[in-house]
Amino acid sequence: MATRCMQQAVYFSSGTIAHELYYHYGLACPIYTHFTSPIRRYADVVVHRLLAASIGADQTHASILDTKYAVSLCDNLNYRHRQAQYAGRASVAMNTHEHMQICQGVTLKTFDEITVRLTLDSTNLQHRKLVFQLVEPFIAGFSYVDDKKGDIDIQMTESNVNVNETVTDNKQKRKVDEMKTKKKKSKK
Repeated sequence: MATRCMQQAVYFSSGTIAHELYYHYGLACPIYTHFTSPIRRYADVVVHRLLAASIGADQTHASILDTKYAVSLCDNLNYRHRQAQYAGRASVAMNTHEHMQICQGVTLKTFDEITVRLTLDSTNLQHRKLVFQLVEPFIAGFSYVDDKKGDIDIQMTESNVNVNETVTDNKQKRKVDEMKTKKKKSKK
């Protein structure tokens, strides 16, 4: 979000724009060439071909050395990059909208109390990340459900005891039944 207000970096052919415009604001560099391995973007493939041709390691097609072709190629690469960004943002917006349709009936306001589960995902040691999972209010298919949680959930208030049962084990069921019986006897 913070980078959207900055001027977007673009591909260009050197010699076609003023040297002062080469400056990379984010890196504070007067001149900058960006490329990675040639398997990622076509712009990287082109840069690798030009570097190979410039050191005499490989021959390249004559059109790639033509300035007009290079300008046209850069314009097309910049256009495709912008379109990919717009498509990515539209995808996020669409998926968010679809998810919100599933959560109908649950409205969260600014100061509503919520419960979240916070964990550290260390599956990739180079890119650790904090994971927030909604616990309460419960939204089916979205909220975190603790599988290791006990089978009995007891909620206590000042005036009474409310026992919510989700018991699968017979021994636990008997204990709950005994608790209920003791409560009834103590009230008499």
